[in-house]
Amino acid sequence: MAAVGLALALDVLFQPWAVLAYALCIAVMARKPWLVLGVAGAALTTHWLKPLFAVSRPSGGAIAESSYSFPSGHATAAAALAGLLILVWPRWWAISTGVLLALLVGWSRVHLGVHRPVDIAAGYAVGAAWMYVLHLLRGEQILDVAVEEPSQIKGQGQGRVEAPLLDGNDCLAGDA
Repeated sequence: MAAVGLALALDVLFQPWAVLAYALCIAVMARKPWLVLGVAGAALTTHWLKPLFAVSRPSGGAIAESSYSFPSGHATAAAALAGLLILVWPRWWAISTGVLLALLVGWSRVHLGVHRPVDIAAGYAVGAAWMYVLHLLRGEQILDVAVEEPSQIKGQGQGRVEAPLLDGNDCLAGDA
């Protein structure tokens, strides 16, 4: 029973319109209001994709849903919110929080019987793709990882090397 209660709470807290409100608050607070475009774009894409694929929901769900199943709007919104958290605060705690929340939302939708795992995976892909494209368009570095020099490991020197973990320019140039 506790699992159903948690799933229902996540269902309410991560309605796509609610996630858009959370995203707006976070983006304005971080002085990056353009990030809301990623969350809104992801939600609109899912809204347009549902009738295109017209996949019915599983029967016997714990709650009544009237829209199509594929892709999951909740999972899309959760993945986009996770991306927003990572772009605003590129730290381990924001990454962990975003990923955990997205996974919990996906679990809740399957647990409530209103989605199949493939619906959730597609929703994650839509949300993550929107945030990644927005990141590429803005040209901002997602993560800045500090790499210690060998002299620092031995306790000598004060140098620090900054190395980007993800660099969108390499991907776009086709250097592969």
